[in-house]
Amino acid sequence: MTEGLLIREMRECEDDLLLFQELFNSGLSPRSIEHLRWQYLQNPGGKLLVDFAEDPLKRRLAALYAVFPVLFRVGGKQVLACTSLDTRTGGEYRRRGLFVTLAKRVYERCTREGLAFVYGFPNQYSAHGLFHSLGFSRLDSPVVMMKSFRLSSLVRRVLHLPRVPMTRSRVPLGPTPSDFDPVDSPGVVSLSAFEDETDKLWADFSQDFAVTVDRSHDYMNWRFVRKPETKYFIKVTQSGREYDALIVYTMRDRPDMRVGHVMELFFRTGREEAGRTLLRFACQHFRRAGCSVATALSFTHSPGHRLYAKSGFLAPPRVEPFRVRLGFFPLKSENTPLLANAANWYLSYTDFDTL
Repeated sequence: MTEGLLIREMRECEDDLLLFQELFNSGLSPRSIEHLRWQYLQNPGGKLLVDFAEDPLKRRLAALYAVFPVLFRVGGKQVLACTSLDTRTGGEYRRRGLFVTLAKRVYERCTREGLAFVYGFPNQYSAHGLFHSLGFSRLDSPVVMMKSFRLSSLVRRVLHLPRVPMTRSRVPLGPTPSDFDPVDSPGVVSLSAFEDETDKLWADFSQDFAVTVDRSHDYMNWRFVRKPETKYFIKVTQSGREYDALIVYTMRDRPDMRVGHVMELFFRTGREEAGRTLLRFACQHFRRAGCSVATALSFTHSPGHRLYAKSGFLAPPRVEPFRVRLGFFPLKSENTPLLANAANWYLSYTDFDTL
């Protein structure tokens, strides 16, 4: 029921960014204005696809539903699709069907503007709405892989034991790339941005996947170089001027531990060992920076999955918070056969909305 509410599209203005932020900051997922501006107003897809349910009397949002556009390669063709990203309903406005109402409006607009499909990683709260109310198709999901540096921390998370307060003081997330240069990794090079050579490397790695986000340098620089409030480390190995492998990783402080995240790992055909060198480098950095565990996200059919397994990454039980759900909703029927087979997809933490 939308009685008494104004249903409208989000505008590209500071006032609407503040309304968005206010609704999210009332829950457990606070967002900064800088992050929201980067996510929705500066994304390379060039479209703002967010709908609001606004309470004009209280001058606040009752609910919102947001997707953001991203270029994909599907069957060798470039298409514009979108990620189902943010949804929230204020406490007093729940059980009025606002989530479904707003989502359907956004999908209708996406269809009019020529987008090919919507995909997303719903959590335990939004999964029912996407799969049952909105008709998303469920796909076999990628797996969270974990490598433990402190076994007690991993056991605590798997068994859902009470958190132990951190006894160390909050410190910056470990050494900078120039401060961290293991003597056994002389071929590892730091990048400050993605460029033509990284595009060539990605093209070689992704040639066997029919469904992938277009990881050209424009998108990757937006995702990792220009994202506010997060430091990502970008490393490559190379033979002459040609890159053999690339890794992107970051670290996060949680209440009871520091966690390393491998966001991206890909390598040229036949150069798996170069990828393993970079993964070993990242794990050394995680350990030196005081991380308890390292995590990655990968389909079991991905070449990177085998590399994670060989490097000591394990798949914990598929229970919260390690369970990943993946689904899609076709806006153009011609893409459905390729999208419906998870074996066609390549995804990593780069595509996972919470990171």
